[in-house]
Amino acid sequence: GTVMKGDGKTTRYMNDTDSTAGGFANTKLYKTYMPSIQKKLEADFGSHLLNFREVVSTHVDDSGAPDQAEWRDAKVSIPNEVMIYGTTLNGNNKNNAWYNTGDENSQLPLMRLNDSERCNNRAGAIWLRDIHSASEFADAANSGDAYWINASAPWNGVRAFFLVG
Repeated sequence: GTVMKGDGKTTRYMNDTDSTAGGFANTKLYKTYMPSIQKKLEADFGSHLLNFREVVSTHVDDSGAPDQAEWRDAKVSIPNEVMIYGTTLNGNNKNNAWYNTGDENSQLPLMRLNDSERCNNRAGAIWLRDIHSASEFADAANSGDAYWINASAPWNGVRAFFLVG
């Protein structure tokens, strides 16, 4: 599936340390896990897995707010707060929400229509790509609440999204 569950002991999907330096683009999740998820999806869906463009944060200022981002090609990603909750809640948008959300600035219909999807069907918290501070990323808790947590927290899982056609 598209969910990698955290075990609370050994998993460190976002980063091995509590740092958001380099934005989402510099995380272990982005550089290591996303390519492995993409490889699996390419094997499963072949040419039906579609390309899309997304904005990925690439730098944070001294306060921990993203201040640079760039467009990148993708076949798989993780959601931001707006995609889950319909608004930004814990992302540090001091410099502009665009660095955290890019053009994915509306709630996914599935999240709007089904409360249990917003809380990952209570299967466990999931990482979101919004940066909260110099050491924390936003997450969606298994209770449905919006939180933030240290980048090296071992409890969060990964719920990827992708497009097929």
